[in-house]
Amino acid sequence: MVGWAILRAVVQHSRHSLTSRATSSLMLALTVLLVVTMAASAQDEPASRPDIVVIYLDDVDPHDARLWQNEKRTPTLSTMFAKAGVQFSQAVSETPLCSPGRASTLTGRHTVNHGVAENVAAPFDPRVTIGTELRRAGYHTTFVGKYLNGLRDEVKPQQLKRYARGWDDFDIIYENNGKFFDYTMWSPDGGRRQYDTGKSDHSTLVAKRELVKDIKAAPDDQPLFAFASIFDLHDPNLPAQKYRNAKSCRNIKAWTPPSFDASVKGKPKFVRQRSKPSEGNWTRKMQTYCEEMLGVEELTRAVVREQKRRGRHEDTVYIFTADNGVAWGIHRLPQRKGVPYATPVPLVFNWPARWGEEVVAVDEVVSNIDLAPTICALAGCEMGPFKEGPEGADGLSLLPLLDGQTDHLERTVVREERSGAYADVPAFKAIRTTSQHPLGQWHYTEWATGERELYDSVNDPWELTNLVKDEAYADVVDQLAADLEAEFRGSADGDAA
Repeated sequence: MVGWAILRAVVQHSRHSLTSRATSSLMLALTVLLVVTMAASAQDEPASRPDIVVIYLDDVDPHDARLWQNEKRTPTLSTMFAKAGVQFSQAVSETPLCSPGRASTLTGRHTVNHGVAENVAAPFDPRVTIGTELRRAGYHTTFVGKYLNGLRDEVKPQQLKRYARGWDDFDIIYENNGKFFDYTMWSPDGGRRQYDTGKSDHSTLVAKRELVKDIKAAPDDQPLFAFASIFDLHDPNLPAQKYRNAKSCRNIKAWTPPSFDASVKGKPKFVRQRSKPSEGNWTRKMQTYCEEMLGVEELTRAVVREQKRRGRHEDTVYIFTADNGVAWGIHRLPQRKGVPYATPVPLVFNWPARWGEEVVAVDEVVSNIDLAPTICALAGCEMGPFKEGPEGADGLSLLPLLDGQTDHLERTVVREERSGAYADVPAFKAIRTTSQHPLGQWHYTEWATGERELYDSVNDPWELTNLVKDEAYADVVDQLAADLEAEFRGSADGDAA
């Protein structure tokens, strides 16, 4: 397209100085030259239907990229997701809990629409997911790792095939007794493989082996969609035996951002009642998180190596994200999700053939419900129609942002919520306003207790000062309260916010 633009500009200029015959001759010569140049460079253009690989973590906050940015400790993760890629600095998970976050990622639907509001599997309808839509579009689809919490207890083995709909390979791993060393792996035919390896193995390494095996067996005449769902960094935070006490993690310091030991004035009562955190405890925790990330590095490195062996690496979109964030000591909270402080998640897309090899920062507010429609757009499909409810996804495709066609999406708010009680934390509803909102970017929360919070997302990103009772912001509070009510009042109509 750039070549044709140059050609048009040259011809327009020539009309002022050349005869009609000369202009025609120049046009012909330039056209021939352009066609030859475009043909020669066509092989360098990215494939229209790339392979797509999702590295999907569990309970990971984006704010401390030290876990994956050190090129000596995690060289593959650093190269692909810290020192390159389109990086979304304001990505959030709509409901900061494992199963709701995963259901939204898989479908692109609001929590109220897919029905998985808690850590359960039974309400989930797997008839339309990113797996079914990409498989219908001609992709070979692979899912390995953690699926939805409760699937083992709520669904009989013979019923698993229903949840495997859309996946050519569906290898679900569940840990036993809260530990990550003994596993049951289920397959779509209801079969089970038991891993009882003491402390010599780890779920991330089991997932790595299964994923590489599936990729090796994938047909060469189909594009690949692989979803690697990893338990790390979920508690109880047990790294693989081989990475325990790793030298590269011994000197990593505690994560102590401005909100770690800040005043909790203006915070809800359940936060104010907590004691101050111990930095020493979090130093030890950070070392464990670092050791867990070494297993994620091993998995990612193995996948990249296999894609290179297949000759598909350059035409692969790699996506790095998580089901939800986690508090990790901020605002006096332990390793806690289910709160509006734990909605932020990492989100990075890497496809050098299309988006280059440098870091591209995008600061638009986006949601995990945007992931499915984005992946579908990359694959040449659309999410839906859903069997009950909307024709398409509630989320929006991020492809215009990825391609640099725009710096914003056409919506003013992104919702956050969690219903029911969770580990002594009240339920809440919240909105984050985007750059398109008339008031700019804010984070507004209403708790089930009647307490409210308002933060200036631009000038107070660590949410240290609650402005909800400041008379100077009364109009902002009123407007955002009305926006929140309108957003959730129409929450089941299937429209993207």
